[in-house]
Amino acid sequence: MSEGRYPWIRARGGLHAIRAKPDFALQSALLIGGCLGSILLDAPPLSPSSPFASCSPFSQGARQEFLPQVLILAAIAAAFLAVLLADPPPTLAPLFRRRVGAETGSHGKALAERMPQLDHDAALLGVVRPSAFRLVQGPRGGAAVWHDPAAGLRTFLGLQAVVDLRGRPEDEELREDLRRLVQALERALDEDVGFCLVLLDPCTRGTDGPLGPGSFF
Repeated sequence: MSEGRYPWIRARGGLHAIRAKPDFALQSALLIGGCLGSILLDAPPLSPSSPFASCSPFSQGARQEFLPQVLILAAIAAAFLAVLLADPPPTLAPLFRRRVGAETGSHGKALAERMPQLDHDAALLGVVRPSAFRLVQGPRGGAAVWHDPAAGLRTFLGLQAVVDLRGRPEDEELREDLRRLVQALERALDEDVGFCLVLLDPCTRGTDGPLGPGSFF
């Protein structure tokens, strides 16, 4: 189920992070490889008889002068590697056709993580599944399809009631995400502003689609 309707729900970290961003992984590998090559070629040999001594075009003194530049390159490579292995979870935030002044863009991690359960609960309640509100581009990449905030409120107020009824301590972050989302949708309903949900993935620096002008979190 996760690989189809919920592709962002996956194992994270390590090789999973690398597979999620292949282009950046290739760039990092080339940079790190170049840095390691520079270190092997230009660092001073351990002894005059070292096999690396005959490979370097620099004298030992020149290599020692060049060493700070090699260390800087190595530090840059280490920074790329840290970014490559970083794999923070995505967030799910509402996007509005006009600005409504709601604070939601920095929240929504629990909404993204718990989407399968929320869809299941919504089906039991007989309301629109929350994943159905995700950003969908129009034909041939045209304008986003906006949803009625009233429909969103019916869904998320119902889910809010279900989560509150369960009363589980581990749902605290989800309760806060739902509270912020309901507040934002109430403002959108008052101002008759369409909305959709957008997945923000800091790992791949991607979204569900081009956000375009006139769209606001």
